[in-house]
Amino acid sequence: MPNQSRRLSNDPDRPRLLDRLRDAIRRRYDGRRREEACIHWTKRYVHFHGKKHPSTLGEAEVTAFLSPLATERHVSASSHNQALSAPLFVQALGLARYDGAGSVLSGRYSATRETLPAPPSGAAV
Repeated sequence: MPNQSRRLSNDPDRPRLLDRLRDAIRRRYDGRRREEACIHWTKRYVHFHGKKHPSTLGEAEVTAFLSPLATERHVSASSHNQALSAPLFVQALGLARYDGAGSVLSGRYSATRETLPAPPSGAAV
């Protein structure tokens, strides 16, 4: 007997991942740009991992996707948070489940910048 999950994912009557995402975003009354950004980053996430379905990916794969964005591509914190929100939104829809709420998925991923110490006062100079 063939694998049930493979057969279900190829079912022509079942909406595909991106169609389900679009429907969910539209039901939440999010804007068109929010929809476009979420679809864009979800596509990049899926393509980064060789077109594997997000339900087969875990927290380590999310980290593997996000780390090069910050270290090699030098994307802004805003873009980095958008990239993180795509897998989180897929998880919220129940299309994927990331076991263990680690530091990557528990909040915003991008690190805050270190603040410089205050300049010395006039008496200390």
